[in-house]
Amino acid sequence: MIQSIKNISIPEPCSQNWDGMTPSTGGRHCAHCCKTVTDFTVMSNQQIIDLLSNSNKICGRFEPWQVEHINRDLRAISNRKSFWKHLALMAGILLLSNQSKSQTTTKKPGTEQIDEKKIPGEMASQDSTRFKTITGTVLSVSDGLPLPGTTIKVSGTTIGTMANENGNFTLKVPQSATELTITFIGFEMQTVRIAATDSQQEIKLLLKMKEMMMGEVIIKRPPFFKRVYYRFVKQPVKKYLNNRY
Repeated sequence: MIQSIKNISIPEPCSQNWDGMTPSTGGRHCAHCCKTVTDFTVMSNQQIIDLLSNSNKICGRFEPWQVEHINRDLRAISNRKSFWKHLALMAGILLLSNQSKSQTTTKKPGTEQIDEKKIPGEMASQDSTRFKTITGTVLSVSDGLPLPGTTIKVSGTTIGTMANENGNFTLKVPQSATELTITFIGFEMQTVRIAATDSQQEIKLLLKMKEMMMGEVIIKRPPFFKRVYYRFVKQPVKKYLNNRY
């Protein structure tokens, strides 16, 4: 039976050598632990979630960014489940409302929101009247390829930007800024010093990939009563609404 998952983690990474393990179905056999280590690096997030939903104890090997991405997808799944809960409540209210009321217009309930998105390669925020411009390129140290989506921020502030599809960025920062923090999922965080006086500066950033994550996967699940509620209440209601609407 598939069980809901809240999040996963590897609190105690394994230090054994992957290349020294014996190949086996789905991964490699660790002689030290006498367990099969599943190779999750060749699976999609959904495949991993499906496998872990039917598992209790499992050792695995992940790309350094995978655990964070999987937990992000699990949060999205949880939000969708919450949506169905609210939809069921709304459906109940509508069924109890006056059916004879004329409906000349239809309007979806909800509040319109404007989401201000960051534009890769452009400055994200400005909170000073005096700035200097930093331009640069972010590359992987292993293969020299650009790393689009890398976050470049003034250390200790919210002023930042993201590298574009070519790894290039332009960032206007306060004249007093002296350090940038560079982060990208799966790569080691880096800090670089910037000149305090130059109004125009160009830098080249080389990021190093984190090592693979390997070890026993700790699976956090909702409390038992929530799992029962989801199986015997929420799922039937969701199925009913799907069939009805």
